[in-house]
Amino acid sequence: MHTNTNTGSDRSMNIVVFGVTEDRKSTVWREQVLDALQHVAGRTIDTDDMLRVGRFVAGKTRPVVVRLRSIWDRRLIVSSSYKLKNYNEHVFIRPDETLETRRKKMLERIKVRAETDGKRVLVVDGVLSEDGVDVFSLKDGNIRDQNV
Repeated sequence: MHTNTNTGSDRSMNIVVFGVTEDRKSTVWREQVLDALQHVAGRTIDTDDMLRVGRFVAGKTRPVVVRLRSIWDRRLIVSSSYKLKNYNEHVFIRPDETLETRRKKMLERIKVRAETDGKRVLVVDGVLSEDGVDVFSLKDGNIRDQNV
């Protein structure tokens, strides 16, 4: 007998779709997600579930977490997500990752960009500084508004 060992924290079969227009009828936005996935994969994709993340705020679009039935579909969709540029420039797909993983990747991107811009970069205890100013922390994310 097979028992389901997936826990709520298992993200291995999940992707996150951003930029899907809000609609009170879940069938409408769900259909938009399925259309985007089909465009990327070139075929119909089976999903287990989809849900919007966060509270509704007028004028904003919440991300959609999609649980796929196949790890192969997830790999195909993530590796082919660049095809969305030809579908809808506002929709994009990322693998579902923990906050810790996302922040580590963000820290690395900020570090590389700052070094490319010729800034003095230092990372101490998970806090990234550019030219002596703390800008990002693994614990808290952005420390200051980048546009200030």
